[in-house]
Amino acid sequence: MSAASPKVDPYLTIKDITSLAQVQPSTIYRWIEQGQFPAGVKLGANCVRWRASAIAAWQDSKERKAS
Repeated sequence: MSAASPKVDPYLTIKDITSLAQVQPSTIYRWIEQGQFPAGVKLGANCVRWRASAIAAWQDSKERKAS
């Protein structure tokens, strides 16, 4: 019997997110300040990434509010 492989939750860059949301980085950062967007994970001094699952959950919540 083989062990189940762990589920991978990739990190997304600000470029990935702006492409998905079709907005500018400044909009994402403003939404974070306003509590309307999930904060990223600081991986280093100048390295912030977002979990793909957090962004998917944010997108789902926006779609539910729109309908």
